[in-house]
Amino acid sequence: MNRAVAAGVVVTAAVLVGAPCAQAETAYLRRTVPSDTETMIGIGARFDKACRSVGLFEVLLEEPPQHGSVCVLAGAVRPTRLFAGSGTKCLGQPMPGVQIMYRSDPGYAGRDTLRYTLKSPRISKPHQFTIEVRATSKSEGGRRLDIEQPRQSPGPMPACVALTS
Repeated sequence: MNRAVAAGVVVTAAVLVGAPCAQAETAYLRRTVPSDTETMIGIGARFDKACRSVGLFEVLLEEPPQHGSVCVLAGAVRPTRLFAGSGTKCLGQPMPGVQIMYRSDPGYAGRDTLRYTLKSPRISKPHQFTIEVRATSKSEGGRRLDIEQPRQSPGPMPACVALTS
């Protein structure tokens, strides 16, 4: 599977363990992505004061996209922003985390939305994305092709699966 990552489309959620228990407000975010291309739209990492990983976020899909699909990819991330805690010295350092990947339906161009929550034992951070899917040379000028993809259901976000040729 193509793991295309466009510059400037990353939203990072990081938490410093030991911070007070919090129910954060929803983060409202917008992204523009190419049609039918897997694109990272967000990341999350959990770490302690020494910048050591303390586990991965659970990612719950609250409202699936109507014109695409999302999945979670675990791996190395570089947090760039905190939504809890005070571990700014850890920002930019590589550490284990999760990436939220989005891919539009083949040939789709237009607006899509989705909602998910990053959860840990001490914090829950809801995110709502408005995604502008732009036509690419692979798509047909904004028309949907006659390929219908099954819709995802709310619940734990599925892990990304690599396609083999």
